[in-house]
Amino acid sequence: MSSIDSEKLNLFLARVPHTPFTQSYEWGQFQLHTGKEVFTLGIQFQDELIGSVMLLMDRIGRWYKRLYSPLGPVIGVETLGSEHFAILWKKTIEEMILAARHLHVASIRFEPHFLSLEPRELEFPIELKQLIRIPGIQPQVTRILDLFRSEEELLSLMHPKTRYNIRIAEKKGVSINCEIKIDNQEFHDFYTVISETARRHGIRIHSRKYYSALCQMLSVRDVQTMGDPARCFTRLITARYQGTVIAANLLVFFGDTVTYVHGGSSDEFKSVMSPYLLQWEALREAKRLGYRYYDLWGCMPEPAHSVDETILKQVEKWKGIDRFKKGFGGEVYYYPGAFELILDIKKYTVYRLLKRVKALLRV
Repeated sequence: MSSIDSEKLNLFLARVPHTPFTQSYEWGQFQLHTGKEVFTLGIQFQDELIGSVMLLMDRIGRWYKRLYSPLGPVIGVETLGSEHFAILWKKTIEEMILAARHLHVASIRFEPHFLSLEPRELEFPIELKQLIRIPGIQPQVTRILDLFRSEEELLSLMHPKTRYNIRIAEKKGVSINCEIKIDNQEFHDFYTVISETARRHGIRIHSRKYYSALCQMLSVRDVQTMGDPARCFTRLITARYQGTVIAANLLVFFGDTVTYVHGGSSDEFKSVMSPYLLQWEALREAKRLGYRYYDLWGCMPEPAHSVDETILKQVEKWKGIDRFKKGFGGEVYYYPGAFELILDIKKYTVYRLLKRVKALLRV
């Protein structure tokens, strides 16, 4: 395993179905900007990249360090074939541990990028005595639409009420703006509506500074690269009514997937159903640019599927917005969950104890 250059990393990731933007070179650069230390490792076979993992350093106080891989590691099963998966998975874990020990961290948090249409237990090829399940930071259950279908097919697979609300928004004169560049006014409008939505639903969001940096650092640099699967970038799409922005979505484009990362709407003019038309036009734009999938970024599991308690704990907070997402159709996909491998049990025990004490003092 070795460090890899940006082009080689993104070209590998772009070949992985349901490409995770959180492992891209651009996402790593954004994390560097926020103050994280970033380490990207690659597994190569005959000079071809077949696996990668981006690790972000979390420093908690002066004495506690841990690594975190958002929706990683990523293993290119398509390149070598499923029969080599166990060998590659074992090598990846061993190299992550080596890197962690070299950096003197107490633990590694990771969310393996293995998607399936049903929940499944992840098998580890080596014994990991201090491995525990934890609630994920990135969504561990998500709803994905296949954009290879025609627009007529996509509409037919939506809930009738969703199609109706799209038509209502069109008839009411809601206009959709999908600029390539993100200007200051557009960003201001976006942050205003997502802040209002967060207050309404009791959801925590990042700071204005965080979103501003994300939009600036991952904005489109060259119009000619739009649709290039090896480029990761963001765009804002907004809905206006009577000259006012009343809904906005932040989209991330990478690999074969466009991800609806953040969105919100104003309580004003709720009857014009702007979020429905906004989402539909975002889907159409993703399809127009040639992307295969549209990821609604987090949902509830299907009623017939049982998931681990740590995953259920994460997704329960999405009940309020799940009905909206479900109306657009698509299929529910499951990640195996999030894990923490404890390497320094003494430090980890002290850290957990101090965390509990701090929580009690806040009560």
